[in-house]
Amino acid sequence: MSTTPASASAEVSTSDFRGPGSWWIILAVFLTLATLYSLIVPITQGEDELAHYRYLSFIAQTGRLPQDYAERQQAWYRADWPPLYHLLVGWLISPLDTTQPHLKDVGDSPRRRLVGEIFYPRLLIYTEDALWPWQDGILAWHLGRFVSIIFSAGALGFTYLTVLEMNRGVGEQGGRGDFSSPLPLRSPAPLLALAATALLAFTPRYLFTSAMLGDDSLFVLLSAVFIWLLLRVVRGEDRWWVYALMGLALGLSIVTKYSTGLLPLVIIPLALRQVRQARWSWRHALGRVGLTWLFTALGASWWFGWIGYYFNTIKDDGLILACSNRCWPPAPM
Repeated sequence: MSTTPASASAEVSTSDFRGPGSWWIILAVFLTLATLYSLIVPITQGEDELAHYRYLSFIAQTGRLPQDYAERQQAWYRADWPPLYHLLVGWLISPLDTTQPHLKDVGDSPRRRLVGEIFYPRLLIYTEDALWPWQDGILAWHLGRFVSIIFSAGALGFTYLTVLEMNRGVGEQGGRGDFSSPLPLRSPAPLLALAATALLAFTPRYLFTSAMLGDDSLFVLLSAVFIWLLLRVVRGEDRWWVYALMGLALGLSIVTKYSTGLLPLVIIPLALRQVRQARWSWRHALGRVGLTWLFTALGASWWFGWIGYYFNTIKDDGLILACSNRCWPPAPM
């Protein structure tokens, strides 16, 4: 039975993990090392971990995001920023009582601030509450760390697929961006993909960040998905749902961290390239751009709608300043 170029390409992608046992070895070693990091490193030692915990703890207790400035202050300074990671983990740990045990927080102590001028002090005074078996808030903290590890492992998978995609041969272009049967992978491609994946997986900073409570892991995963889909589109993939998934991944990454906020513009030069090289009509190109932006908006609009509804200061500050303050709040003092 013959297969279309697009389906053949998809079959290659879905079978990419079946052959190389080395990929699974890399994944297993990464999961082992990251888990050890998460178990050994004391809580609050990751970047902004205490702030992330307070934010998702508020969500776990209330079942929603902060609705006013008093609640944002209660949820601490990360409550100004995109909440997708905190919503996911917050809903996961909602059955737990995150108000217990009482954490001996010395982060706001003037004495700690004085010591901080000399060396990095701990944010908490550690007690037996943090020891095994974990309960309530301590269990919630470690569950959040394990979720971060899973997200980072997924990012490794898409890193592997992206490097494989970069090394695929490309056939002649057909109409509307379709390609005739893609050439097979170049011989060193799997080895190169494994090397790139291992380089990322075993970078100490990546391991450490992956094992901590924080939104970086989810952001990296969603960004990796977007880059892989974008590369597929560059190579001639033209099915509508690929553009929809690409836009959705981009929108969700924006409501995880704002760093990808300008990436929706990338689809414009891509569409222009396809008009010139793949003989797309302008109507088809605009349709693909619009489809991507539509799903980007679907992925991100709920967060901007929330802050627009509950934190609207346009009347007092004006449109530009109000939007700037809500989307890019000033750094905490």
